[in-house]
Amino acid sequence: IVKEREEQNKQLNEALKKERTYNEIIHAIGSIYKSITTIDLKKQTYTVLSYNSSDKKITETDFKGNMNQLKQYFLDKNSTSPFVDEVLEFIDLDTIPERMKGKNILTLEMKGQNGKWHACSIIPQTYDKNHNLTNVLMTLSDIDDIKKRELEAKEKLKEAAIEAKQANLAKTNFLRRISHDIRTPLNGIVGMINLSERYSNDTDKLYECKEKVLTSLDYLLSLINDILDMNKVESGTLVLENKPFNLIDIINKIIAIVETNCEQHNIQFFGGKDMSKIIHRNFVGSGEYLNRLLMNIASNAIKYNREGGSVTLYCTELSSDDTHALYEFVCKDTGLGMSEEFQKHAFEPFTCEGKPTTTGYNGTGLGLSIVKDIVEMMHGTIQMESKENVGTIFRILLPLQIDPNPQIIKPIQTKPLNLTNKKALLVEDNDINLEIATILLQDLGLDVSTARNGQEAIDQFKKSKLYTFDYIFMDIMMPVKDGLEATKEIRALPRSDAKSVHILAMSANAFESDIQECLKAGMDGHIAKPITMELLKEKLAK
Repeated sequence: IVKEREEQNKQLNEALKKERTYNEIIHAIGSIYKSITTIDLKKQTYTVLSYNSSDKKITETDFKGNMNQLKQYFLDKNSTSPFVDEVLEFIDLDTIPERMKGKNILTLEMKGQNGKWHACSIIPQTYDKNHNLTNVLMTLSDIDDIKKRELEAKEKLKEAAIEAKQANLAKTNFLRRISHDIRTPLNGIVGMINLSERYSNDTDKLYECKEKVLTSLDYLLSLINDILDMNKVESGTLVLENKPFNLIDIINKIIAIVETNCEQHNIQFFGGKDMSKIIHRNFVGSGEYLNRLLMNIASNAIKYNREGGSVTLYCTELSSDDTHALYEFVCKDTGLGMSEEFQKHAFEPFTCEGKPTTTGYNGTGLGLSIVKDIVEMMHGTIQMESKENVGTIFRILLPLQIDPNPQIIKPIQTKPLNLTNKKALLVEDNDINLEIATILLQDLGLDVSTARNGQEAIDQFKKSKLYTFDYIFMDIMMPVKDGLEATKEIRALPRSDAKSVHILAMSANAFESDIQECLKAGMDGHIAKPITMELLKEKLAK
């Protein structure tokens, strides 16, 4: 009898130990979940094994009962109206065995009456001898923080997708617009060149064709300059100079160009220095970009005008102190004007109203956008008044920094270029560009040798005697070896003239970053294509 009792006590202790272990496990797991419930699928009853809640209304009788009670609890506490049908379908005991086939867990995410998110999971617990599911565990966990982060991430992804789509559409529209704006003057250039064949014996007609070709080329260059400026503004690389300049000199230069353009299109010009009120004339700042923005406004006034119309351009010093003078620049025209709807978007990039112009080209719609950016960078403001078929007025207010010690800027006396007996190596892979550049350099008096890529340039330089070449004009994008690598290798050669020979980039890569790369590679300067005699002289004089 004693042995039997000892054995019973031993079994009881082991059972209690297992129970304690079981309770500890339940308690540990229960701390993770809001509740853990075991469900008998056959009897359709439930038993709550663990429950963590601040809900004080729950009683002991709530820990056991039939499934109807549990369903109602879920509907009352753990789901809002949009989730009711999903909850009922999810905890339908009759369909659980079928839904659990081949799965280890079923999970439903839902929003509770308190607005917080929960996850309800059903996990297989026991099977009968025929491997039919008889009992399951149902857990309820708080996923509010995780779910909200997930929804926030999805919303951000959705917004990013919308932005990407809009950016892609903007890029497509940009390419379509640029393609159109490039092809239009190109068509004029090709057309005029072909027409000139008919007038081989008519000098006046040939001159007329040439002028129209040059007009189209000027438009192409202005298009490229606008794109370059836009890129600088967007990339933050547009840097305003801080150099002394004379306002009267700038006004006079602009007027000379504007008056000529007005005369060509039978448009009257008013204003200029005589109509302006200029008290302080010497300033420190970006005279170049002041010139650019005024020329842009004035060019538009001519472009969107009509024969017999007028353009008025002048400036007025409104006030000043010891350091700055506030100037108002006004450009008025009696041209086509803008519709009220278009005026809302006039300063946005790539916006054109599509009205006929005196030049025949509408432009990219970048001009006013760039003007506004430059004005704002100069801490100024721009205002516009316009009425269709009446005209447009632009008023630009700019605070200009007064030069405290103005110096009389004398024209730099440069000696006439004497390139006699000077030898140049021209590196260019394009046949037409090679021919044009060779003729221009020869016209300057240079003895020109040519190479078709960077590697050929290196080889020719290595084979040449010391100080054979005074200049190397280097294209950048070439086959075999590009101009940047060729320049680096020439500069690294162990011969004295490798450091002293003047190397100038002669490239269509004209972004500021491209210019800086050329200088970093060891070049002395950069000449942007298309190349002109004036540009060559200017660079060589330096």
